[in-house]
Amino acid sequence: MSPVVEQRIIQVSSIISNGSLYRLGRQISHVSSETHRLKAFYSSVKEVGILQPLLTHECSPGEYHLMDGFFRIKLCIKHGIENVPITLFPAGTRPETPLKALIACRHPWLLSSAPARIHFVSLLNKLRIDRRRICEIFLPLLGIEPHEVFLRKYELAARLPEDVLQYCEEKNFSMKQCLQLSAYTEELLSTILSWKSHLAITSSIFEELLSNLAACIRRSGKTLAQTLDKIGADRILSAPSDSIQQKTINIRHAIHRQCFPILTVKNEKMNDIKKSFNLPANASFTWDETLEMKKLSFFVTIKNMPEWKTFIGAAGKDTVDEKVRLLLEEL
Repeated sequence: MSPVVEQRIIQVSSIISNGSLYRLGRQISHVSSETHRLKAFYSSVKEVGILQPLLTHECSPGEYHLMDGFFRIKLCIKHGIENVPITLFPAGTRPETPLKALIACRHPWLLSSAPARIHFVSLLNKLRIDRRRICEIFLPLLGIEPHEVFLRKYELAARLPEDVLQYCEEKNFSMKQCLQLSAYTEELLSTILSWKSHLAITSSIFEELLSNLAACIRRSGKTLAQTLDKIGADRILSAPSDSIQQKTINIRHAIHRQCFPILTVKNEKMNDIKKSFNLPANASFTWDETLEMKKLSFFVTIKNMPEWKTFIGAAGKDTVDEKVRLLLEEL
């Protein structure tokens, strides 16, 4: 009986890395992020090459697809290392065998990253693994419930564009968040991602922009391009004197105003009234800008009795009473 794997030394140029069938999105390094350890690892690779064999699969005769070791092979190319040791699953190996080995190699990452599991489920389908065996064998290994309904959810998320899945991995999105993104069009997702170099887009802001823009398009019946033109997106994003943070505020406000025009106008009116208050610096108030909670919330910080008397005197003025009444009427 021939061995399941073989140990060989082959040329780095013979290994398919970037186009590997087993490249699960953006490959990450398992090397510690501590600077001194990274330097030691770089130095070791440069001086003695790769000591731990790279895991490969000969998908067809002479085609060696890299399975694990993407960071190490990158260093080999950088330092001009020509030959490396490999652990090889030879041509003719049942696809399930190297797949199980890949899970073993990348188990911590697969368990902690929803996008990684999404990529792996997509790989299982590319290799035409029987659905029943996916549910019974591979889903439990990935920490997923072994049922068809969960498999379909991962398959749905796998339809997301690759750059979106990469963003999901960067932001450590949960499976629930990835699935929510699948409800948006590829055009909308790609457009928001293209703004990353212009805006300070956190994961929450990303989801907010998607949700509000989608709502604008749905309510108006206009296209994405028409909607962005109406809010002046290009003008906001290209404003030369505005910082990234200011552009982010401006685009969020413009989209929100377009999406919720009545709510926005009402809040702007209330903010204008608030600006005319003459309360002491140690006093402030807020309201629920969704206007669902019909109340004003006042806050005051008192360190001594004179501050208290100042606040009581300012708050008791007829002009303040009138402005509070106007605010309550708006609510």
